[in-house]
Amino acid sequence: MKKLKEVNIGDKFGSWTVISESDKTDSSHNKYYTCKCECGTIREIVRNKLTSGHTKSCGCKRKKDMTGKVVKDLLFIEPVRAETSGRMVWKCKCLKCGRYCERLISRARDVGTCGHHNQENGRTLKENTKKLIRVENTCVQSLAQRMSKNNTSGIKGVSWDKQRGMWKAQITFKGKNYYLGRYDKKEEAAAARKEAEKEVFWPIIKKYGKKQEEAR
Repeated sequence: MKKLKEVNIGDKFGSWTVISESDKTDSSHNKYYTCKCECGTIREIVRNKLTSGHTKSCGCKRKKDMTGKVVKDLLFIEPVRAETSGRMVWKCKCLKCGRYCERLISRARDVGTCGHHNQENGRTLKENTKKLIRVENTCVQSLAQRMSKNNTSGIKGVSWDKQRGMWKAQITFKGKNYYLGRYDKKEEAAAARKEAEKEVFWPIIKKYGKKQEEAR
């Protein structure tokens, strides 16, 4: 019977170093050892794969080199460590704020930043929200809000009704949308919208406009 090669704690097999015997066994009662790869990955490996050279590393030698590459807003600097799964954690620099962070490649693809400036943006949004003046079931600032990017007519509250072949005017006030009619000419729809603004927007803006300026 062929004698099995002896395996001792501290022995090296390729990139693996044996750090302890393992309690793991399989159906054939093969002996396993807990081994650590040069990259830091720890796995339990069966004796015959170690001694035969069938496994020489966790696969880190074949891992993609991301050094100097950019994923979204993250510049990959250098590998830091490997997780137990074998996935490499990289030191990255955020190109938006200059801060450093550690990211898996997959995490970098999902998040794309260090996350710090996202927190800053969140705080800024909260601060701006506090400045909003809400009175009489409406927000004063929203009454003077700019035209939506989706607007194609060039006039706020006016849109083209393709089905009817006419210009439609509408206005939103206190969370409700009010229909102002359809018109053959865009100018007529714009006039209807302007008249509605005078009726419902202007009294609120005039009444609370001073508070709006103070909140800025």
